Amino acid sequence: LVTQKLIQKHLGYSETEIFNLYKNKDKEKINKIKEVLNKEYKNVHFCFDPGQTLEQIEKTIKSVEESTGTKVKLIVVDYNELVLTDMSDGTAASAAVAQGLRKIANVNQLCAINLLQPNKASGT
Repeated sequence: LVTQKLIQKHLGYSETEIFNLYKNKDKEKINKIKEVLNKEYKNVHFCFDPGQTLEQIEKTIKSVEESTGTKVKLIVVDYNELVLTDMSDGTAASAAVAQGLRKIANVNQLCAINLLQPNKASGT
């Protein structure tokens, strides 16, 4: 889904067009997609491992640094409730994740952005 949205943003293909390109193995257009994404996001690494703990997030950062030879400067976490903790209370778990990400940011000297979901009770 993330890759699809990036393709749509940069190349203007619809969801159906993207699906058909890959289904029909249109090598020319697929190579163009790869070229654009590699150019635009050469220094971006996505982690699609679901339900990581704070410790696993930190290991992922170190792994990316080791594999690329460059320092990670920014992480974006979508969203605190998806980070695994040993707490059963959602509010307490979210607070612990926020504090844990703050610690990861401070220790690793990087910027951490948390994408948060607005409270559904607040309406529109």
